[in-house]
Amino acid sequence: MATRWGICGAGKISSDFTNSLTSQPTTEHQVVAVAARKLDRAQEFASDHNISQAYGSYEEMAKDQNVDVVYIGTIHPEQC
Repeated sequence: MATRWGICGAGKISSDFTNSLTSQPTTEHQVVAVAARKLDRAQEFASDHNISQAYGSYEEMAKDQNVDVVYIGTIHPEQC
């Protein structure tokens, strides 16, 4: 059974990671959801990457039982 991925964040790093996952066999990895702070940004990302589910909050995606693992492509708001 394929690992079903959720993507947190709809920026360049998330796009690069998603592209690498989608280059793998769908029997191994599938990107099934994306979440962003703004729903329209998640929907645009989903459309660009052929992802079936887009969420306007990270909490919504965390509740999605079709997601096995989440890639977090956002930066931490604290400066080091």
